[in-house]
Amino acid sequence: MAYGVQKVAKRIQFIVSQALIRELHDPKLGFITITKVEVSQDFRKAVVFFSLLEKGKRGSCLAALRRAKGYLQKLVAKGVRTRRVPRLEFEEDTSLEKSLALSKIFEQIASEQSPPPNPEEDSPSD
Repeated sequence: MAYGVQKVAKRIQFIVSQALIRELHDPKLGFITITKVEVSQDFRKAVVFFSLLEKGKRGSCLAALRRAKGYLQKLVAKGVRTRRVPRLEFEEDTSLEKSLALSKIFEQIASEQSPPPNPEEDSPSD
């Protein structure tokens, strides 16, 4: 990812996060966090990843973000100085759940393995 693309992605993340905190008061959004933004090299598309505290609200939250997409797009157009304003898309960030699942698997493997035998315990004492 080029430096310019990273800079635009961070700026979009900041703009969308601030709008969710200060301007959008939709109760369907719940406790939402913008975790990262990935911008294409040609600046045509920006995928905004979000995570939710309440996992049962994924559908309603995604619908609320899509309803606010035009407004958020306008804010991004004002706040990002590029020739082309990236089109916003929203996706749930599942990396936290995946890392927690992997952590549980590693813990399970570690607990199933028995500790190696200690050779000092088997030797007769003089």
